[in-house]
Amino acid sequence: MINKEQGAIWVYASHSEGRLDPVALELLGKGRQLAELSGAVLEAVLIGDRVGGLAKELLEYGPAVVRVVDSPSLKTFSSAAYAAVLAGLAGAHRPEVLLLGADPRNAALAARAAARLGTGLSAHCVDLKFNGANLVQTVPGFGGNIMANIVCPRHRPQMATAAAGVFAAARVRTPGAVIVRESCALPRGLRTPKLQKVQVRAAAESHDLAGAKIVVAGGFGVGSKKNWELVEKLAKALGGAVGSTRPPVDQGWAKPEQMIGASGKVVKPDVYIGIGISGMMHHTAGIRGARTIVAINSDPKAPLFAMADYGIVGSVSEIVPALLAHLKAGKSLEVALKDVGWTRTEAEYKESLGRMRPNIYKFNRLIKNTAEDPATKRTVEGHAQIFAAARDPRYQDLVTTISHLSGKRISRYLSVIRSPEDMFANSKMKRLMFNLTGTCTGGRCAGWATMNAMWSTTWDMDHELGTDYHKRLKKWLLSAQERDITLSGALTDPKGHRRLAPSKQADPDMFLRIVAKRKNGIVVRGAKVMICGIAAANEVFVMPGTRLKASDADYAVSFAIPRDTPGLTIVEARHASDDRDSEEGFDNPVTQGGITQAYLFFEDVFVPKERVFMCREYNYAGEAVFRFTLPYRSAIGGCVAGQGDVMVGASMLIARANGLQEKVFRDKLVRMLINNETTFAVGLGAAVMGKPHPSGSWMPDPVLANVNKVHVATLPYETKRLTQEIAGGLAETGCIPAHRDFLDTRYGHLIQKYLKAHSPAEVRARIARLIEWLTMGPGVPGCMHGGGSPDGARMTVYAESKMDEMMELAKRIGNISDASLMGG
Repeated sequence: MINKEQGAIWVYASHSEGRLDPVALELLGKGRQLAELSGAVLEAVLIGDRVGGLAKELLEYGPAVVRVVDSPSLKTFSSAAYAAVLAGLAGAHRPEVLLLGADPRNAALAARAAARLGTGLSAHCVDLKFNGANLVQTVPGFGGNIMANIVCPRHRPQMATAAAGVFAAARVRTPGAVIVRESCALPRGLRTPKLQKVQVRAAAESHDLAGAKIVVAGGFGVGSKKNWELVEKLAKALGGAVGSTRPPVDQGWAKPEQMIGASGKVVKPDVYIGIGISGMMHHTAGIRGARTIVAINSDPKAPLFAMADYGIVGSVSEIVPALLAHLKAGKSLEVALKDVGWTRTEAEYKESLGRMRPNIYKFNRLIKNTAEDPATKRTVEGHAQIFAAARDPRYQDLVTTISHLSGKRISRYLSVIRSPEDMFANSKMKRLMFNLTGTCTGGRCAGWATMNAMWSTTWDMDHELGTDYHKRLKKWLLSAQERDITLSGALTDPKGHRRLAPSKQADPDMFLRIVAKRKNGIVVRGAKVMICGIAAANEVFVMPGTRLKASDADYAVSFAIPRDTPGLTIVEARHASDDRDSEEGFDNPVTQGGITQAYLFFEDVFVPKERVFMCREYNYAGEAVFRFTLPYRSAIGGCVAGQGDVMVGASMLIARANGLQEKVFRDKLVRMLINNETTFAVGLGAAVMGKPHPSGSWMPDPVLANVNKVHVATLPYETKRLTQEIAGGLAETGCIPAHRDFLDTRYGHLIQKYLKAHSPAEVRARIARLIEWLTMGPGVPGCMHGGGSPDGARMTVYAESKMDEMMELAKRIGNISDASLMGG
């Protein structure tokens, strides 16, 4: 830490043509952060003639003091004269730190001032932070292959330069800030240039690089001056600016002012396209603020691909002309949206929920519209993203498919899984939805698995018993696809006494049962509990939750009904921190995702015959449950991998916010990545090793599906633990004052002061609340018991594995044979 007696943090406020340079304001923003963390005072230094107006402007950007040297002799910038003044002031006031811009004028001034002061100077810094009293100055080195941390422990001031765009300006005035007039005579005999003529250089034809929304940059891999013309043509066609790495400048292909990186300009475009650029740190330090990065390189191992959002492997002469041809022909480079078929918009989906009869309760009140009520709207928003993705060309082929019943494009969540590729899409889609929402969208997921389980089960019943259940299901499914409904799945019964069969319970309603059978349908009574996503569902698909015997025939029932069916009452379950659902701010960090679970009470609910898919066929109940587990337990590995991706990202963010580098936690991050890919890969393996059913559906491998369930019951919890380890107690216990306290005018400033670290307090709090939400809050999905218990999965692994064949392998290889080894 620096105490106030040791010196202030100075920022030299460069200016030209009567305006402050942006880099000066950006350095004040960084200086303010350093001052807050170190306890030092932030001051600005302004040198020139008639600069009083600029001094007042500087007060709005955080310095406690603006020191002004105003003299006609300083009207024209001279690095020699300005260095003498700046060094004289620094010698008199002894600042701890002196920061300047890295453009040519500032660089010349900084070098001369450092020489006069007898101190060191780090140029083109990309980060600045304190380690005790030493300013750690991070500079790319060895052509950008490393980031070097430089300190100046024995000389003061500690001097550094940074390019425009590296840091961010912050408009904030320090209470009591003042302007101090300084005088500093130029040394006798100092030779300074005299202004003879002002010549204004014509504006460059290209867009301003620093402020460009689109930047097309080239590197040495472009190959030639002729190929460089392709870079310029693409930039012109896109309405963007041309950028460069150092080698094209050295070759004469590009102008020095077009160089991007630690020694050039820092850009923050919406789109950055890097052509023939390897991606060394010296350059990438200048593009970190780009929203979207596209890499084009003939070398697939080019480092730039690692930070790119999109990559194209190919030569400049091959790829760029093709892009130009597309642009010239008026063809969009984006993937075109295909025919939307029977998919609805997210607005249409929400409107459908608003039209439903209110029958959901929570906290002793009726929820009138689940799309708007604070208790349920976040889970609805999460499900709405599925509908948005179906109309997004980036995700359309994954989230939708072509119905084998109608030939129309439909939601994949309403399709029959008919191939390994369909299962791959299942896993990938669920990973995507966790990436987009942070958590489960069970109002479609479980219903999909339920419908698929009954698709093959009804086929078997029809072929073996002569029923028409499969025909009914096909007709209902076609209608569901056309209406694009959300479908929740309901299997879990209250169960009552766990050792007693359904028909032996003291209360026969402990399992959902048929209480009457009529010509036009059935009447059911009982409950289904802990059902996910009901608040976001249009309909509920019900099926048995366990194997049944002849005495339990009334409990063998499957059907699909609208969520607002008469006689169905739904009560939402509580979840962690659900009193925050009505709050705004970082205490409720996720607005477009959330889990809800509910208890469904069936009080003599009538189900029309055409919606009944099992009625007392008890000997098919167990097989239906088994078939439910196959796609569900396979693809749930994609679910937890998707949330694991978010946890990895959140872990890296909190490390940075705390002032730590990810490499400190590299081993933990790698373990998290392995956990994610393990569950995802085992699910894909279950799909590959599956087999077709005569109904046309695809059955994933039961052993691998259940192995995945066991992993899902363990590995995600390790990932959550590792996330909390990286985050520290702030996120582990959610130990942060409430958002409303954060904003309180009496003491909120104290919370903000002491909660900040490397990042501002609110940023750090928001990341910590997200981690709390992901690891122990309402974002935690049912990893342990979702889709059945891990103990049940272990039993299935044992039962479905070919243990006898394995024993025979051992006997054959070991030449072992003895009667004592038989049986057991």
